[in-house]
Amino acid sequence: MSTSNELTERSEVKIVIENLKYMEEKGSGRTPGPKGRKYFVKLVLGNEIRQTAISERISAPSWSDTFEFSLTNNTSRLVLEVYVHHRVRSDGVVGRMEMSLESLFGQEGEL
Repeated sequence: MSTSNELTERSEVKIVIENLKYMEEKGSGRTPGPKGRKYFVKLVLGNEIRQTAISERISAPSWSDTFEFSLTNNTSRLVLEVYVHHRVRSDGVVGRMEMSLESLFGQEGEL
């Protein structure tokens, strides 16, 4: 039996976004007040983009959203961006993380 790094046509990955912790107001070193801010998370994998719902106005938002992505041989990086939602002006990026899929999977292709 041989092994290969190539993905099958139907390979998929599920990613669960649960919550945000330790959010600080930009430049202040302190967390938002009790009402907090509204946040959402954008996920980019290959050509696919998914996004959580906009959170309630709380200081530690949670979602428990599950996203499924199709994987191809060209899919190699996952990008997560956290945005603060503004009603009047453009939403602002407050955090970004990029990682290779290889770093997420163990020997058997499990996360």
